[in-house]
Amino acid sequence: VLVEVDANDELGELSESNNIDAAALALTYPILPDLSVTADADPTIAGAGDQISVTWEVTNTGTGDTTADWTDRIYVSADALFDEDDDHLLDTWDAAAESPLAPAASYTTDLDVEIPAAQPAGDYFLLVITDSEDNQLENSEANNIAAIPIEIRAPDLVVDAIVVDPATADFGDTIRIDLHTNDDTVVHR
Repeated sequence: VLVEVDANDELGELSESNNIDAAALALTYPILPDLSVTADADPTIAGAGDQISVTWEVTNTGTGDTTADWTDRIYVSADALFDEDDDHLLDTWDAAAESPLAPAASYTTDLDVEIPAAQPAGDYFLLVITDSEDNQLENSEANNIAAIPIEIRAPDLVVDAIVVDPATADFGDTIRIDLHTNDDTVVHR
């Protein structure tokens, strides 16, 4: 511990050189848990509106038991960094049944999440965040996020066939048009 008196030199003194003194202090680090998450997804290529199965494992890599309940969350993100302003929450999992989690203990769980139907095609990340509300006092918060790269593809419908019935018609007649697409969709008009 370092102590300094009259740090702003507000008192006139004979000597300013004796205003600082130090004493040894032994600090004991608290015994804290440290939740660390790893995750995987299947498939890693999907379309908007598709389901992806996400599996994650949370391990207490700290030296103490967890003492609080916490929540795990899954987001879709344009990058591997969590930002609540631009990442989209897909699902939440309550980990209360896992607490207390002893040092070196872990749990594994999975959820099927749906990619939002309006999600544009592109490269994204699924972010699995343990202790997402920071309820658990830990040694480090830096290992609470696992980022899984995924690709979201847009549908590519191709018209395979057009069937017009009848094949000939007079002006003003009603005709039926069937469009057959590459995903076996048939549209009747």
